Amino acid sequence: MQYNFLMNSKTQQLLNNLNQQFYQTVWSEFDVTRQKAWEGWSKLLQFLWKQPQPLRVLDAGCGNGRFGEFLTEHIHELEYVGIDNSAELLTAGRKKLFKGKFIALDLMNKQRISELEGTYDVIVLIAVLHHIPSFDERAALLKRLKQKLNKGGLLIFTAWQFTKIPQLKERIIPWTKCPDLDQTQLEKNDFLLDWQRGEHAIRYCHLIDQKEIERLVETLSLTKVAQFYADGKENQSNIYVVLQK
Repeated sequence: MQYNFLMNSKTQQLLNNLNQQFYQTVWSEFDVTRQKAWEGWSKLLQFLWKQPQPLRVLDAGCGNGRFGEFLTEHIHELEYVGIDNSAELLTAGRKKLFKGKFIALDLMNKQRISELEGTYDVIVLIAVLHHIPSFDERAALLKRLKQKLNKGGLLIFTAWQFTKIPQLKERIIPWTKCPDLDQTQLEKNDFLLDWQRGEHAIRYCHLIDQKEIERLVETLSLTKVAQFYADGKENQSNIYVVLQK
């Protein structure tokens, strides 16, 4: 299936709603399992330290704010803003970072992103893009966030390689578990994963492979500063992409 295939808005909304329901159901267990910093974050510091300080960071899809907590340990002067659509995880983030600013915002809401105040030295999307339905929407989200970057600023995103992790690959379930979905609207590398801790829930995840990374970068007209694998037992869980305006 080609990436220029246009997933209809009904399917996009259904998948987005599915993920919102997922986080409403499992947020407590999810928060517990999302406390430690990823190894790949330390590799990002070499690029962040080169940016002006105070460092103004927008953490898009911030969850419980653990990346912001990591930054406070390594960046002397930091202005952190986290945005997410999970009210529960945002509350958890506020408890971690009293000096951080957290805003309830659905990343699929184009207008709300455009209305965000100010610009940023660094914008990160960590464990986010795999939840955005359709290539066009993933590219559009990155473009909207690019407009919020200062000159010389960094746009950083990760691509979760969950099919390389045996225990996660086993959690892939058939799309028949989502009977209201028109499967003809799905893209290549669209998957449904279940959650096997506490409450049962399912989530939509898209595997962003190297070919798609190249397509996304091409649409942005930013300079690729770095790309690397990190995280997990074999440092294969995530691909990090660092772009500069």
